[in-house]
Amino acid sequence: MRVLIVGSGGVLGTAVHAGFEAVGHSVLGLGRSAQRARDQVRGVLMNMELPDPGLAECVAGFQADLCVHCAGPNSVPASVDNPEADFLGTVPPLRAVLEALHTRSPGTRLIYLSSAAVYGQPEQLPVAEGAAIAPISPYGAHRHQAERLVDQHRQTHGLLACSVRVFSAYGPALRRQVVWDLCQRAQEPGALTVWGRGDESRDFIHLDDLVRALVLLAQQTEWSDVYNLGSGQETPIADLARMIAARSGRGQPVEFVGESRPGLPQRWCADMRALAALGFAPRVSLEQGLDQVWAATQLVTEGAPCT
Repeated sequence: MRVLIVGSGGVLGTAVHAGFEAVGHSVLGLGRSAQRARDQVRGVLMNMELPDPGLAECVAGFQADLCVHCAGPNSVPASVDNPEADFLGTVPPLRAVLEALHTRSPGTRLIYLSSAAVYGQPEQLPVAEGAAIAPISPYGAHRHQAERLVDQHRQTHGLLACSVRVFSAYGPALRRQVVWDLCQRAQEPGALTVWGRGDESRDFIHLDDLVRALVLLAQQTEWSDVYNLGSGQETPIADLARMIAARSGRGQPVEFVGESRPGLPQRWCADMRALAALGFAPRVSLEQGLDQVWAATQLVTEGAPCT
């Protein structure tokens, strides 16, 4: 297939770009500072910050079979601090891509990478795709707006598309969020201090498994409108912190500050039956993934490059 990756300048987009190339597809990557991914991918990369007037011609010239939209801000706390920036980085770029596909490449299918943040605080776990949409952060609200744009183009223009709600992605290249943050801080002297009470939970999905799921979806001839993408396993943050502290090898205690950050849910666990029915099952265990992230943070702490 000819695959267009929007957001190839980011860590997630770079991984998706490389993953589709690895199974033989021809890939074009668009994104801010896309050339930062040059040493990790073989295909064409174009620096482009959306919306961009050159997007339509680019889409028309490439005529992709599939577009994977990975672009957008990636921080719930940042969205609380600056909702406007989160909106501008999420909704207008996707709108530009949808319009370009509709007018210049109507046969292109679309996978939009959304977030489990659209669910807010789920009423029950595991949370299924049909659960209530009740975001508690600007980040979640803007992803829901983006999903609605995809729905509108599906209904109005016949776009073949799906939204993939990613839960807590992590991996050695993702230098953000709780896994990376705790692995980095666990190498400092003293106790490992963690936000919240420890009874909060997340559903962690390794970046390699995330990419595998997208490649699997691309092979399908029919899609549901929405898919959850997690591991299907609920991990309490207290357990995660202790697993990470154990890697320091010095009996590091774990302390919880008892204060949660605004906009973050208490508990998450994905109902993964929809993707499982297509043959998807995570391959990277949390223990294996933590070993990888721990090794990467050690390299950064010691001043070596982390790739």
